[in-house]
Order: sequence, then C-alpha cells, then structure tokens
Amino acid sequence: MSMLRRVWTVATIVSALSFLSISELRAESAHDRLIAAAVGGDLDAVNELRVAGQAAVDSLRARRASIAQQLSTAETAAEGKELMARYSRINELIDRVGGARYCSESGLYWHTDLATALERARSEGKPILSLALLGKLTEEYSCANSRFFRTTLYVHPTISDELRRRFVLHWRSVRPVPTVTIDFGDGRVVRQTITGNSAHYVLGHDGRPLDVLPGLHAPSAFRQWLTNSASLAAVYNKAPADRRSQVLRDHHTAALAAINEKRDRELREIGMGFLVETPEQLSTAELKRVPTAAEASLRAKPKSAGELRLVRELGRPSPWTDPEFRQRWLEAASSLIAKRHPEWRDISTSAASLMRRENPSAAVATALAVTKRRAEVRTLAFVNNFRDSLAVDTVFNEYELHRQAHAWFLNADKPLELIGLNDRVYAELFLTPKDDPWLGLAGEDVYTGLRDGGRVTKPESQADAGSP
Repeated sequence: MSMLRRVWTVATIVSALSFLSISELRAESAHDRLIAAAVGGDLDAVNELRVAGQAAVDSLRARRASIAQQLSTAETAAEGKELMARYSRINELIDRVGGARYCSESGLYWHTDLATALERARSEGKPILSLALLGKLTEEYSCANSRFFRTTLYVHPTISDELRRRFVLHWRSVRPVPTVTIDFGDGRVVRQTITGNSAHYVLGHDGRPLDVLPGLHAPSAFRQWLTNSASLAAVYNKAPADRRSQVLRDHHTAALAAINEKRDRELREIGMGFLVETPEQLSTAELKRVPTAAEASLRAKPKSAGELRLVRELGRPSPWTDPEFRQRWLEAASSLIAKRHPEWRDISTSAASLMRRENPSAAVATALAVTKRRAEVRTLAFVNNFRDSLAVDTVFNEYELHRQAHAWFLNADKPLELIGLNDRVYAELFLTPKDDPWLGLAGEDVYTGLRDGGRVTKPESQADAGSP
C-alpha cells in the first residue's frame, strides 16, 4: 500500500465517523463506501482501517459514545431500536479493527504481524507485549486463559490504559485450540475448549524476549509485571548491544531471588517447607515422557476445591520420583497460599459486568429467584468461583512457572529467541509439546473400543470449516 493511501486511510478514520445509519451506508463518497464495506465484513476494508492502528479504535469508540448519548435521549421505540442496532454494529467493527474479541470493551489495538509491530514499537519508543495462545484472539473459542485475559485483564481500566500508553500489542496463534462437544441428543449441546494455555512476552526493539509471564495472573499481579517489564525494556533498549545480556542477567537474578524468598517463606508458613528442602529428582526417561492431558490440564488451571482433604490424604511426603504426585502437592500448596492473598481475588467492575453479560442463563436464574438473597447468590456464584480460581492460578503460575522461566533467562548461554523460548514454555511449563499432535488427549497405549482409538485426521480445509 502506498504512503499516500495510508495517509488517506487515517484521514478516513478521523472524518468519516457518522456511517452506520441506512442512509449513510448508501452514501456515495469513497470514505463512506470504505466504512460501509468494513461494517459488512469486507476484510480488505477492515485491513485498510487497521492501518491507522490505535487511532482507528479510539475514533470508533468516540463515535460509539455519541450513539450511546443519542440512545439515552431516544424518544420512540423505533428510534431506540435503530440506535441499538448501530451501537451493536460499531462494537463488531471495533473488534475487527482492533484485531481481537472485546476490543470494544478494552479499547486496545493488536498487531498480528510481528515485523509491523516491531516497526511501530521502535518508532514510538515502546516495548512489545506479545501474546502466544492456542486458537485466535479474534475468536470466542480461543484457549481458556486467553479468554480470561480478554475478560479479566484487558478490560481492567488501569491495565488497558497502561497497555495503550506503554506497549505495542501483538498476538500469535501457536496452534489451533482443541475443542470438545458433548451432544445430549435432545437439542442440548455443551461445547468447550480443552488443554490450552497462553503466555505474555515482553520484547525489546531487537525482537528478543526480555521476560515471559506464563498463564493467568490476577490483575494486580499482572499490572505489577507490566510496570517492571516496561522499566526493564527501557534500560535494555537504551543499552549498548554488548551490555544487553548483562541487563537481562541482572534483572532475572533479582527477580528469581525475590520469588524464591516469597515462595519459600510462604511454603514454610503453611507447613509445607519440605517442598523447599527436598528437590525433585527425575530420571532422563521421565523427562522425555510425553505428558498426559490430565497433567497439562493441571498446569492450565489448578483446581481450588478440596485442597484441605488432599493435604490430609497425601500425609507425609514420599521420594520425588512422580511428577504428578509432586504436582498435587504444589496444587494443594497454591490453594492454601492463595487464601493468604485476597488481593489476587480482585477483579474490576467492568470485568464482573462482562462476565455476567456472557452468562445470560445466570441472569434468567436470578430473575426467577424468589428472594433477593437467592438472586444474589445465583448471580455471584460463578464470579466468586472464578475469583477463587484466579488467586490459585496466580500463586502457581508466579511461584512455579514464572520462577522457572526466570532461571532459563539467567542460565542461558546465549540470547533467547522468541520461537525457541515459546516452544520450551509450551513443552516444559504447559506440558503441551509441539511434537505431540494430540496434546496428550489420545494415547496410543489406551484401548477404547474405537477404530484407531477414535483418532481421525481431516484435510486441513475440512478442519478449518468445522471449527467453531
């Protein structure tokens, strides 16, 4: 695309904002035709709008605010219905132009081409926040943690402001996300994703990863990591090339020491000091073993229920030869430590509101509840359960997974590359190595009574057409 065309596109965003009524969609101006095509789903038109980046999202959100103001003063039902339709269409367009689902809520703009993101980052003097996920950030059915990022982190007012001001955003799909569908045969269907995880990377202007945050963290912990990462990137990007490795060593030495001190202290305070004092010893064969889906699911989302019963059942620790056994201990410890951090249960009002809107059946149940107390319990149950799980995830992902990642940076004999580091994160932290195409979900050593164990390989075109 020529530079003149790019400049013209930016002008389009600024000047052609009143475009969603029927009469405006029929306008003959080139600007309005471009917007109309984007509203209709024309990818070329959307891509032209995306050239303007964050400015496009901001302008469209300003237009939406104007529509909301008109809606509040609508005098007839017909007028209100038309305004609501326009409001809905502009939300859909914001998501497409922003490059991710719920950009209409977060106000963020995401790059999907790393080279373009790097160019923008260098010109604006910002680091890159790059998200690796299963599936696509534009889709409802991306992996679970990426969905939680959208609804819990990116819509948080302070976090979204921090991301807009201090980072250039980028996401990349590692592989399609596995989905499971349960059809009850009577019209009822449950469709969910399974065995998926995501990681945030901060990249310097040379494209190298400076740190990685594996899995889901509470908003307060994520916000602190963003602050620390922005400071690290500022020092790294200004340092001479021959000093940058030392900058990273200094940062990860201090970060690893801080995490070890907090983790070890809290483990001893809850009576699990043996997890500090007894290192895990694994054989070479065990290290090369393909993880099961059950093990990977524990990494993707530690369970928060029944931790006290688990502690009682396990009794005294045994030799550390079974990684799944150790995982259960760490899971129990994470649940207990999470109870000591109520701040890691906090989510924003905007996040809670979005979660409720995503679950209209809960709203129906609330409307049918007889008493106010029953209504509140039904409405808040899934939100509170998520808060409990969020705190447990934060403990485990920070004290175990992020801790291991710091050690990788510290012990690297050469600068880490993004793709190689991400492969290691998925293989060793998330237990979903790329050389296992079935992600531990279809072991060849298990008899199922099905042809080829129920494994079917579809042509790529059919696989794409059948994705939700």
